Amino acid sequence: MIFRLRLIEKIDSRSIAQEILNRLLRGLRGNLQWAASVYRPMRHVVLVEDDALVRKLLEKRLMAAHWRVTSLRDGRALSAVLEQEPADLILIDLGLPHIDGLELVEQIRAQGIDTPVLVLTAYDMPHLEATVRSTGANALVQKPYDPEALMQRMERLVAA
Repeated sequence: MIFRLRLIEKIDSRSIAQEILNRLLRGLRGNLQWAASVYRPMRHVVLVEDDALVRKLLEKRLMAAHWRVTSLRDGRALSAVLEQEPADLILIDLGLPHIDGLELVEQIRAQGIDTPVLVLTAYDMPHLEATVRSTGANALVQKPYDPEALMQRMERLVAA
């Protein structure tokens, strides 16, 4: 400790200040270049889920993964939401009140909305994936799901 202090006393304080300033400027330039190269606006997802707990958990996970989230508890307002602000992805639960997820997908496809749709379901029925895809949805994810796998699937759908 004493050795370090003596060594520091012998170094010219101006050269230290100049070196610190140079390193800060180099780092700032590098950080700005990096930020410009990786910047992408937040992606917008519309989440349609009737279960409040699942909806809140998904909302938090999506926001933590840097998604901007619009949440709906049923699909009645989906078209109006998409008219106001288009989404990069739509997550729809299959078992919704008032209008089920499959009808909702058919409805938005009939309106000419081509936003990727990922359907979430707790149902485990044969041929469910084919049925979901036939409505115009892009993918199906079974509950319970791995949150990281869901995020990766969402990113792939948006990138496609």
